Amino acid sequence: MNRQIGLMFGILLLFAHSSTWACSCVGEMSVKKALKKNDIVFIGKVISMEKITITQNLSGTETNINHYFYRFTFTIEKRYKGKVKTSAIEITTGVGSGDCGYKFEIGKSYVVYANKRKRYFNEGPKVKTFLYTDVCERTTVKVAEEKNEIEKYRKFLFVK
Repeated sequence: MNRQIGLMFGILLLFAHSSTWACSCVGEMSVKKALKKNDIVFIGKVISMEKITITQNLSGTETNINHYFYRFTFTIEKRYKGKVKTSAIEITTGVGSGDCGYKFEIGKSYVVYANKRKRYFNEGPKVKTFLYTDVCERTTVKVAEEKNEIEKYRKFLFVK
């Protein structure tokens, strides 16, 4: 019993410590590279936010860990890349700090670079495809500046 308690304490300590790690990205990605790499690029205004909880089971244990994400809904003002069938789109991101989540604000416009994902975690189960961004992408609140940069690379865009 003491061994199990020690194991559980060790696992909890590991995860508690990991949440304090800082997010780090390797350099800023160029517009050209970001346009090629990301599945969708658009200018949009945040109209709502929902906090979601994803439960992950630690492999080989009975321990579950809750992870939190935000799902933001945007109205699309201009689409540069990607297929969108509606005028609104949902983007998922982490809550910030060590998970590299982007801190969107309701009512503000952003240039969003996002990718399709089928897993919340690399080893996690597959889920319905969703769009994800974080601070390591070129997503920015500096809409005018980023729009000017994107326009320089129009030949890489699928939407004219």
